[in-house]
Amino acid sequence: MRLSDTYRIVIIGESGVGKSSLLSQFVYNKFVEEYITTIGIDVGFKRVTVLASNGESKNVLLRLFDTGGQKRFENITEHYQSSSTDGLVVVFDITNISTFERAETLIRRAREISPLGDSLPILLVGNKIDLARMRCVSLSKVNTLIQNESCAYIETSAKEDQKVEEIFRTILDLILETQCLEVEEEVVEFSVNNHKTHSKNFKTRILEWLLWFNCAKI
Repeated sequence: MRLSDTYRIVIIGESGVGKSSLLSQFVYNKFVEEYITTIGIDVGFKRVTVLASNGESKNVLLRLFDTGGQKRFENITEHYQSSSTDGLVVVFDITNISTFERAETLIRRAREISPLGDSLPILLVGNKIDLARMRCVSLSKVNTLIQNESCAYIETSAKEDQKVEEIFRTILDLILETQCLEVEEEVVEFSVNNHKTHSKNFKTRILEWLLWFNCAKI
């Protein structure tokens, strides 16, 4: 399969976890201190360059759907998940256990309603690591979830711009793997604003996460 012109990524999670802030950092390189609830759906766009393992290089458009996290927007959010997404980013706040529990529910629901089912590329994101001293979501809980749901995981800080670009690099990599583009380690080149990085395949990321998790417990 050849690279598409556009990839659609939906960002979901409880209200207040930082979905809009992550999108703003990635698209506009800007963190907004004031919290404004997303009403329904906001859409951001970012062009990136991808080099696949088949040697094809292409400038593609990421369409990023930032969804409202409140219950009243569930129907709208699920519509985009079921009809418009190539990959899903599920965000929780590491200082708020209820947002993690909500993320777990959202992941399972997403698998149910997506045409891709269990093959839907999902990236779990623990945001607000700048507030690590207030952390209440343990690494063991995260580890159990990502193993049970077979999803990748990244911890980030939208406020301090830590690993924000890596979120979208990783979910795009997962999408390409799912679409049978034979993406291999160190062969996917992801360029944003002339800054080039390399992504790793899903199995490598899971192994690295588990290694980091086990070291963190010691």
